Amino acid sequence: MTVTFDPGKTSKQVKSSITGEAGVDYLLAAKQDQVLQVLFSTRKGACYFSVWEPGSSSAAVHIGSSAGNEFGASLTKAGTYRVQVYQMRASARRNETCSYTISFELTGEGKGTAMPVVAPAQAGPPRSRRAPVSTRSAPRPTSWRAPR
Repeated sequence: MTVTFDPGKTSKQVKSSITGEAGVDYLLAAKQDQVLQVLFSTRKGACYFSVWEPGSSSAAVHIGSSAGNEFGASLTKAGTYRVQVYQMRASARRNETCSYTISFELTGEGKGTAMPVVAPAQAGPPRSRRAPVSTRSAPRPTSWRAPR
């Protein structure tokens, strides 16, 4: 789904839901050095969001299941940013429904040209089979033990 802003506006709020393994990709055209903020909340269920830079299909810059329901950054690349809403594998397998509200805000003049929104050539990891991969190391659960 392409996110567009009404004339003169820099933000948009979407209320929706996903069920089972179905997820949704929100696509935003942005310029380098613009500031993107994403706020996410759930009304029912356990779903999360991840943010992917233009051209990236292997590492998200934000993974909500480990980094939380807020993302804000000065963008390092111009192009189409993908915000993916998904459920974790267990919830998806149970075919649960998650209702959510997601807000997008894109501010600043930025540099260069915002590239037209294009669907990513590769959709990245399956939406519910596993959590998205991050380049940052996540803290280990306290029950984690190294294999022997």
